[in-house]
Amino acid sequence: MFTLEMFNGLDQSERVATLRNLGISYVDVHGEPRQAIVVAANDSKSIKAALDSIPNLATTPNAGTAGYKLLAESPEVVPVLFAPVRSREIAGEQKLGTFADNNMVVNMKENTGTTVLYGDYEPGGTTSVNTNRETRDFIRFQSWAEIAVLEEEQYAKQGGSLFNLRAEKDISVAYVIDRQFNAINFKGVSGLNIRGLSNDSDLLPAIAATAQWSTLAPEQINSEVVKIVNQLISQSNGLLTGNEKAVLALPPAVLNSLKVTNSYGWSAFEMINKNFPNLRMVAVPEYGVLGSGNTTLIQYIVEEIEGVKTVEYLYTEKFRVFPTEQYSSYSRKKVAASSGGALIKRPFAIVNYYGA
Repeated sequence: MFTLEMFNGLDQSERVATLRNLGISYVDVHGEPRQAIVVAANDSKSIKAALDSIPNLATTPNAGTAGYKLLAESPEVVPVLFAPVRSREIAGEQKLGTFADNNMVVNMKENTGTTVLYGDYEPGGTTSVNTNRETRDFIRFQSWAEIAVLEEEQYAKQGGSLFNLRAEKDISVAYVIDRQFNAINFKGVSGLNIRGLSNDSDLLPAIAATAQWSTLAPEQINSEVVKIVNQLISQSNGLLTGNEKAVLALPPAVLNSLKVTNSYGWSAFEMINKNFPNLRMVAVPEYGVLGSGNTTLIQYIVEEIEGVKTVEYLYTEKFRVFPTEQYSSYSRKKVAASSGGALIKRPFAIVNYYGA
C-alpha cells in the first residue's frame, strides 16, 4: 500500500526510485521518462503543486473550444431588398417583331376634308386621309448565370440546407433583366431612338408646383391636382375632361403627404378620390429625382382614348434563355432581352408636373 509517509527522510532521487519500485513512473506522449517532483507527507508544498510541476508540455497548450462550434445559425435567409420596379403598374407592354429586329414602325392616320356651301351643281368639298410613320429602335442586352463545381460544393457544405446556389443565380439573372427593362421604360436609351416615359421629347412643356406638397394643406394639394387636370384639358383642346381613367404617378414621399388631414378630418387623398373617382395612384421611387433640376416629378396619364392606349412599353424578347454551356469544372448560360422603351402614342394625354 502506498502512503506519503513512505517518503519521509528520503531525498528526491530516492522518492522517484521508490515510486518506480511500486510500478509508478512519469513518461511523455512518446513514452520517454519525464522529470517529476515527489512530495512527502511533511513537505510544505501541496500535492496539487507537485502534480502540476511537469516543466514542459509535449503538446500545444489548449486554446479552448473551436469558435465555430459555439455559433448558432438562424434557419432563415434574409434577402436584401431594393426599390420596387413600378413602370408596368403605370402602363402595359406590347411585343413586336422578333429578336432579330433592330427597328420598328408605328403607323398613324389623319382624316382630313373640307366642306363648301351646298349647290345643286356645286362640285366643291372633298375628303381624304393622311398617313405617316414613326420609327423607334430596339436595344438588346444580356447577362450570364455561371456556376463552378467547387463553388457549388462549398456552398452546399456551408449552407446547402438554406438555399440552392444554382437556383439563386437563375433568380439573379431574372432580377437584373427585369430592372434593366424598368430603367429603359422610364428613361429610354441615350444615342438611340428609344424614349422613356419620363423624358420623351414629344411630351408637352411641364408645369411647376406652387410649393412642395409637404408644406401645403390638404385643400391646397387638391387644388394642385385640379391645376394639373386644367392643364390636361387645355393641351387636349377639350377632348379630355379629367373624368377618364387615369394614373397619377408620383414619388412615395409625395404620396404620403396626401394622407395628412385638416381640422375637419379630410385628407388630400380623400378629396382627390372624391373629385376624380377614376384616378388611381402609383408610387414610383424614380420620380423622386427625375424632375427638372433633380426635383420631384408627377405625371398625370390618361390610360386610353377611344380604345388606344396612351403609352405602352415595347419589346421583342422578355427573357430569351440560350443553351447551357458545360465546361470541365463550370457551366454557364446566357439570358438576353430586347426593349424599345416607352411608346407614347398621344403625348397630349400626359401632364408633367415638377417640384412637388
